[in-house]
Amino acid sequence: MRTCRRISDGLHLQIGDCCDLPFEDNFFAAATSINTVYFWKDTVKGLSEIRRVLKPGGAFFNVVYTKESLDKLAYTRTGFKKFELEQLLEAGKAAGFDDIHVKDIVEGESFAVVCRK
Repeated sequence: MRTCRRISDGLHLQIGDCCDLPFEDNFFAAATSINTVYFWKDTVKGLSEIRRVLKPGGAFFNVVYTKESLDKLAYTRTGFKKFELEQLLEAGKAAGFDDIHVKDIVEGESFAVVCRK
């Protein structure tokens, strides 16, 4: 099921599958994911699709909790793929990103992996 909702003149939110994005190549200047990567069917395929739809120089901001933080929460015991930072960096490289940086949000708890095309 795909649902698109216009939030403002420049912002649209759409529900979909990151492994099968319904957008042309080089469509977006930026993309973001906040705490969704845990549920993707295929991490590298999802990142590859995001890279495909980014314009040259475009950035993807993947915001996540650390595996250690997620392990402390009872509701993350099932259904969550938990990642070490190195796993996300390797997945980004496998998806074709070569400019990847990490920014702490809350040290030891959450961070953003910033991938540029």
